[in-house]
Amino acid sequence: MGACKDSCNSCGICCKAVMFFFTVAGIVFSFLTMLSCEFIVAKSGRTFGIYQGQISNRTAECVSYSDIPDFEPNGSHQTAWICAAVAALCGFIALVLGV
Repeated sequence: MGACKDSCNSCGICCKAVMFFFTVAGIVFSFLTMLSCEFIVAKSGRTFGIYQGQISNRTAECVSYSDIPDFEPNGSHQTAWICAAVAALCGFIALVLGV
């Protein structure tokens, strides 16, 4: 925090840029990772994964993992928690640097 304020004119534009970078990086990383986690489901052409749920590309309604036949959700759920933790860490870093 101190180094940020000293080197960035009381947390001016460059600190805001760093905070913005970490925040966007966390969001983008989580989104892309979740897309890759859901690739097996998306490849079947039935669904497109968004975070904890599924959005059906045929009915545009939210369905749960249990509604999708022949799909084992354990790996995706575990990765979802990892993605959430990474996003939270990026957000925390951004918050600290932005103070």
